Parts: sequence; structure tokens; C-alpha cells
Amino acid sequence: MCPSGVALEDRLGHAYNEQAFRYLLAIEQKRSERSGCPFLLLLVDLKEESGIGVRIDPMVASKLFSALGLCLRETDVVGWYREERVAGAVLIELGERRPTEVSRLIGQRVKDRLYAGLPSNVARRLQVRIYQHPELEGIDLGDGPHSVLYPEVTHRPLFHRCARAVKRTIALAVAAGSLLLDPFMRGLG
Repeated sequence: MCPSGVALEDRLGHAYNEQAFRYLLAIEQKRSERSGCPFLLLLVDLKEESGIGVRIDPMVASKLFSALGLCLRETDVVGWYREERVAGAVLIELGERRPTEVSRLIGQRVKDRLYAGLPSNVARRLQVRIYQHPELEGIDLGDGPHSVLYPEVTHRPLFHRCARAVKRTIALAVAAGSLLLDPFMRGLG
């Protein structure tokens, strides 16, 4: 079910908030796995001189999303990958070209458009990256790896993550015990 309040059209054009963008990204990932058709994830963030990611000002975000909207297709999904920190776009239906070729062309088009549409002090600190499915898992945004494609797994409460870890540990212990006891069981039977 799609999260409510997803569009931010009044402020940023056709950009989705983080929750909606991640939801649509997860849907595209599942579609891509079923069909075998790749997609690209474009991420844009702003870095300080030290390389640390910073919050993107609403005025800059508005220009950034407008520029992305001008150089991408209507079918591509644009929004916040991380709210007010990392803008993203999911590019689907890559056509007949190889994804690596499309990545290079799109990356250059986006950089050119952003550099032309933003103040130079902002444009020089932008970082534009493009990832192809399935290399998306564990993208590092400078503050630790993030699970791009399975946000429902990484955003579970601590209790659920601990319970899952205990379940895995028990399964491994049972498997190891079975392997160790197998020769003895064969000797008895």
C-alpha cells in the first residue's frame, strides 16, 4: 500500500518524500528482479569541503528537483532518497542501450543541467552518482552503508532485528549439529 501524503508538488515540483520514494524504489527493484530488466538509481547530495554530506536548503532543493525534472523522463521517479540530504531518481526502461552507456550519458546530462542551474558555490559541492541494479545493495553515503532496496528490513525496530538474529543463530546451530551428529546417526541405524 502506498504511503499517504507522498507528493511534494507544491514545493518541489514532482518530487516524492523519502517514504514514498523508497516505496517506489522497492517496487521497481521487485519488478526488475522478476523481469530481468535493469534500472538505474541516480543519487545527488551536497558535500562540505571535508566531504561530509550536508542538509540541502529548500531553495536549492527546489532548483535541484526542477533541473532533474528537465533532464529526466516523466516516467522516471524523482524524490528524496534521504529527506533533505540526498535527492534521488529511479530511471526505468533503459531501452536497447547497455546500462553502463546509459549511466554515463545520464550522469553527464544531469551534471551539466545541475551545474548550469545552481549557484557555482553549490554546484561544485554536488556529488552525482549512478548505480545499476543489482549493485545497489549497501550504498555508502558517507555516514555508513544503507540498504537501498530493502528499507523495510533496515528500518525494523530493534526487537525485530534481535529476534531475527536469534532465529538465524538457532537455525545455524541446528544445521551444524545435524552435520556433526550425522556420522553417529548413520552408525546407529
